[in-house]
Amino acid sequence: MGTIEDFHNASITKLPQRPRVYAEYVKMQEKAGMGFMPLRMSGAAFPNAAYYTGLREEGLFVTSGIVDLLDDRELVAVLAHELKHREDYWLDLAAKIGITGMAAASLAYATRRLDPEEDKGKAITRRVFFGGTACVVLTGVQMLKDPGFELLADKGPKAVSVDYAALASALRKLEAWSKDNGYQASGFNFMRADRVQRWADEKNKNRSR
Repeated sequence: MGTIEDFHNASITKLPQRPRVYAEYVKMQEKAGMGFMPLRMSGAAFPNAAYYTGLREEGLFVTSGIVDLLDDRELVAVLAHELKHREDYWLDLAAKIGITGMAAASLAYATRRLDPEEDKGKAITRRVFFGGTACVVLTGVQMLKDPGFELLADKGPKAVSVDYAALASALRKLEAWSKDNGYQASGFNFMRADRVQRWADEKNKNRSR
């Protein structure tokens, strides 16, 4: 995950130290029918890659940390993951708008003026219960949305063949780096890595038939 500051502090690059990776990055956008989006790189040691979009610009950035950590195949697979986020941008935006709309509707109901004919005690209890339930549900939806979109992005953009074994290896390396460097590792990358590795195994089985 990246921040707006990370994006703006990153410089446009053609990854001269990794020409094969950059060539694949350009090719994947062409295969997916996307307009060309420059790649940016920051000098941060923390291994990271992210797709960012704002009102006037969009971009994909990597840190020098992730470029140093991953090999060519792994880095290409990570870039494919980020390009899938670009492809699914409107789907993600629609989900965010839906969650915001549900929250606004819940708030409007919970704070609307009491009907003079209503039993105030029952009305307030009902609103507190409804508001609390809505908060729990919306929190749960939000917590599931982001991991869900990460898992969806692991498939990569349409028309692009992702090297799932390389992506699984990259996810394991990133999780191991977090542990080795004192960052709290969620275990989510390992769970994803196992799932992506199963995709790789299935792909190999289909090829051998």
